[in-house]
Amino acid sequence: MAINSPPSFDPLRFVAPVSVRSRHTLIAELAYFRALKRGFEPGHEMEDWLEAEAEFERRHGTRQRP
Repeated sequence: MAINSPPSFDPLRFVAPVSVRSRHTLIAELAYFRALKRGFEPGHEMEDWLEAEAEFERRHGTRQRP
């Protein structure tokens, strides 16, 4: 870790397990934190959502199959 770099932030560290909170809510929070990190620059909403959804799936492995 670089001397002046801020600590890594993991929003999922602060949320309840998936069984308590909805998948949609957790993905929305992850997307929000991605937008926040980028300074809420417009035009990346879909990208934020899809990346947040992929992050959720990597961590929870609960992909809903059709």
